[in-house]
Amino acid sequence: MSTGDAATDGPRPARPRRLRRWLLWSAAAVVLLAVCATGLAYALVAASRPMIDGTIVVSGLTAPIEIERDQHGVPVLRGQQFEDVIFAQGFVHGQDRFFQMDTFRRHAAGELSAIIGPPAFEQDRKMRRYRFAAVADQVVEQLPPDHRRLLERYAAGVNAAMNELRVDPPEYLLLQAAPQPWTPRDSVLVQFAMFDLLHPNVPMKRATHTMRQTMPAELVEFLTTDVSRFDAPLVSGDGEDDGIEPPAIPGPEIVDLRNDERWRNAAAPSPADFAEPLVAGSNNWAVAGQHAGGDAAMLANDPHLPLNVPNTWYRVQMHWGMGKKLVGASIPGSPAVIAGSNGHVAWGVTNAQADFQDLIIIETDPDDPDRYLTADGSEPFGTIEETVSVNGRPDKDVTIRTTRWGPVIDHDHRDRPIALQWTALHPEMVSLDIIDLPQAGDVPEAVNVLRRWWGPAQNVALADADGRVGWIVTGFLPNRRGEDGKYPRLSTDPDAGWAGPLDESRRPIVINPDDGLIHTANQRTLPVDRARSLGRHWAEPFRARRIASLLADGDPPWTERDMLDLQLDTRSEPHDFYRDLIVELADARENEPVLDAAAEISRRWSGRATQDDPAMRLLVDFRRELHGRLIDALTVPAKDADPDFVFRWFMTEEPVRRILESRSDHMLPLPFETWDDFLTDVLATTIDGLDRAHGTVEPLWSETNRLAMSHPVSEALPAWLTRFVDMPQHHQPGARQSVRGASPTFASSFRMIVRPGREEDGVFHMPGGQSGHLLSPFYDAGHDAWRDGVATPLLAGPPKHHLTLSPPG
Repeated sequence: MSTGDAATDGPRPARPRRLRRWLLWSAAAVVLLAVCATGLAYALVAASRPMIDGTIVVSGLTAPIEIERDQHGVPVLRGQQFEDVIFAQGFVHGQDRFFQMDTFRRHAAGELSAIIGPPAFEQDRKMRRYRFAAVADQVVEQLPPDHRRLLERYAAGVNAAMNELRVDPPEYLLLQAAPQPWTPRDSVLVQFAMFDLLHPNVPMKRATHTMRQTMPAELVEFLTTDVSRFDAPLVSGDGEDDGIEPPAIPGPEIVDLRNDERWRNAAAPSPADFAEPLVAGSNNWAVAGQHAGGDAAMLANDPHLPLNVPNTWYRVQMHWGMGKKLVGASIPGSPAVIAGSNGHVAWGVTNAQADFQDLIIIETDPDDPDRYLTADGSEPFGTIEETVSVNGRPDKDVTIRTTRWGPVIDHDHRDRPIALQWTALHPEMVSLDIIDLPQAGDVPEAVNVLRRWWGPAQNVALADADGRVGWIVTGFLPNRRGEDGKYPRLSTDPDAGWAGPLDESRRPIVINPDDGLIHTANQRTLPVDRARSLGRHWAEPFRARRIASLLADGDPPWTERDMLDLQLDTRSEPHDFYRDLIVELADARENEPVLDAAAEISRRWSGRATQDDPAMRLLVDFRRELHGRLIDALTVPAKDADPDFVFRWFMTEEPVRRILESRSDHMLPLPFETWDDFLTDVLATTIDGLDRAHGTVEPLWSETNRLAMSHPVSEALPAWLTRFVDMPQHHQPGARQSVRGASPTFASSFRMIVRPGREEDGVFHMPGGQSGHLLSPFYDAGHDAWRDGVATPLLAGPPKHHLTLSPPG
């Protein structure tokens, strides 16, 4: 035993030491491998950065092209011909934004699954119904030769940029996918991606259809008004709207929330049941030369869009020929600019909010489920089979049913197929004529070009160097038979479908109005009857009303700084009513601490959505809760018929306010006995929600309205890495109903102010940066100016980088 003890006391401790040493070496090896892997990943990502200095020999060029970039990465492109700078634009788009361009085209074509994998399949399945890839091919075929040539030169520029990369962009490394060459068709697909983003008619028509089938017509018209006391049309007409009022509150014989069994299930629902209100946010206006202190008119534009990294827009400046130029905001994947100036005329856009999507309720042939009924008899459904490639998984097949109007996209609450007629699905209703706008010399010439641009319909505001201003609604404007399209038609209705475009004489156009002012903000721009030939889906008019008021009552001559201040205006008029409602309620019900606290907060409201305001969050949430509770109660029959029903409409302020002003017994939701009881409950629910979400009933607006502008791939990254990929979550002034519209994911996508011929005085800034490459110095360059509302120049600054594209030899 002594020998054993000696052995135990002697050499055995060496084994744990060796084990510890091995573990240390192993840990060191793991760390080293991790460092090496990180270093290799960084090296690969770094190697994918594009070349922005020096000379690149590019086949297919006949003359050199110069590309300068300033400190923010804004490119200045110089070439001999217009098609040379279009080639260069494709080149810089490809260098800085190819993955974004790829997602645009793949979204439209229903091909995201090929790079993203299974998570994108349902989205692809939906988009395949539209068959945009096939439509885009037809659009390219019918283009005028000069337009097709420009798309070809643009695509050649994109592909030349991609060919120069040593390593694919980092998103492809992460997704283990490979980029595919760019084609002219892909630029058309990018336009279709914009159609999909900017045409919101289907959800509203699905809602109005279910309501019309299940609720009294008077109530449906009341809730879905396209007229309000707050309207600020651009064209008032000559007494055309005299006598036109919003629909009256339906009487108790039509709707009675307290005594009619159809509504007796209308108990107060959970706030989670409420759909977020539909909101638009873009603004543009133009002031004639006499208001701008000189010969040139002035244009301001700040389109609001969902915010992603990188931004939807890409700044560009072009020079060609004998002094020709173009500066403004382009969409990666598309040539030329959507908003900008050519030195003679400037243009800016807001979504027209008109109606370009009609739903047809299909009556299936009772004798054959593969056929459907029309006014002309029975017809067979068409069937198209498509295959969706899925990264890392087997391909999936998709079956599309079609009708004479378009694809079947859904079924209604009675399980009847719903077909979609949409301008974007018809190649003859689509064109790219905005590409000719850089050649326009003044407002009338620009209007003539824009008449022919059949893209996603826009309110285009115009200003020229001679002091003129103008406005036009672009796009293919459907000529509907019979009704205006607010509700779906039956397939057996002889008026189902369109009778071509509206006569061109009915296209809304204004040139040089007497007051020298143009303004649009997604509102109804025309007298009611004329507006209804375009649609009824107008945004709430508060932004338009504010802009029109400040312009009409302002003190010209105005400067670019004055226009920027208006773009940054945070006044939120509709919330005045809800502030007064809270104060009135507290005064009427004494010694209720919850009401007293809410009233004290509300009294301190500045009337603006400023960062340090403690009342704005309360008022926004109270308004939303109140709208949701009332509308939810009134639409119970629709929800009973369709569990998936969601009320969708823009203009809810007028009907809700009428209900609250009248406080009629038959409109009071159960189980409340008085309106004060109901309003107190809504307010208590709002305050409880604030306290639970923020730990206080008066959180500063800045703490609850932080930017959430993220990269599409950030969801696949570790949380610690997303802060390097997404934009900072900083405070934001502004609200959904102020000129400076701002929510965490939806805000101004750029701000531009320009006088044609005086571009050096112009202003431009946008969220995010020029480049989509994480390691680029331009990834977020300029973002802080957008955040802080700084008047940074429209034109590029002094060149910091210089790249020459040279022809061979």
